[in-house]
Amino acid sequence: MARPFMNRVFTFLKSREFYLGLCRYGLGLTMIPYAVSKLLQLQFVVLPLHTWQQPLEQLPGPLLAWAFLGHAGWFQVLLGVLELVPALLLLFRRTTLLGAMLLLPLTLNVLLVNEAFTLWPETRLTAQVLLVLNVGLLVFEWSNIKAILLIILQRERTYRLNGWETGINLLLVAVVAGLIGSQLLDYARQSDELTGDWHHRHPNEWVLQPEPANPVDRQRSYFGTYGSYEEAGPAGLNKRLSWYKLDRQHHQLQLGPRPDSVAQTYTYALVGDSLLTLQPVAGAAGSPPVLKTFRRRVLNTGAR
Repeated sequence: MARPFMNRVFTFLKSREFYLGLCRYGLGLTMIPYAVSKLLQLQFVVLPLHTWQQPLEQLPGPLLAWAFLGHAGWFQVLLGVLELVPALLLLFRRTTLLGAMLLLPLTLNVLLVNEAFTLWPETRLTAQVLLVLNVGLLVFEWSNIKAILLIILQRERTYRLNGWETGINLLLVAVVAGLIGSQLLDYARQSDELTGDWHHRHPNEWVLQPEPANPVDRQRSYFGTYGSYEEAGPAGLNKRLSWYKLDRQHHQLQLGPRPDSVAQTYTYALVGDSLLTLQPVAGAAGSPPVLKTFRRRVLNTGAR
């Protein structure tokens, strides 16, 4: 009696169903705790609490990811639902394929987020294992997937005007790419000596240097794309100035609340690669009669 029983056990251990069961139970049972923690809004909690007061550029990748994913409670709950339903489907043989297909975008997205934000090594390893299990399930179910694809593609059915359809599609894609591409290229070229390399996450912060008359003023200026300007100080953001225009030929800088209104005009000079001086233009209304010196600080220098 023992030998036939052991033979059946060994046969089962070598069977396709055994490894399919390992994959679907391993993936499903592992995903359930993650899903429940999201439903209860307990996973994406930014700790320690003092990090809430840190500047964005000082936050490590894991805390950025947690702050992003946990910003909206409903989004966290939605992620939990999208993980829980496929995980439960994996526990039943009849719905294994459906669960694996629904879960693949989620496990792939989890892996990409883990790698992009450089999460903890254990978390990244877990994401890799979960994706491997998910892909393994689809490999086991390949015959069923192939049958579904044949139905979708309807290979036995022919369509007329395939050539016209292809040509029209190519034309539409070319038109959209041309319209969007020109705008994106223009956006990427929005840079000058004051903005810094914002495109690669390294914009400039110009910090006003202390003066004998005002040793505590720590005004910070930021020059952005399409003439956008931000000025922050001890009292917060200066909403009276939100636009700038640079005249390289005459070395003049104009600041104002909007493009058609100039509030301050300066003659600017760059000293080396770290200092900016602003001298009010004689007779320009609104320009304080004091030479200002700013020191450049490149933001986000610790980013990869």
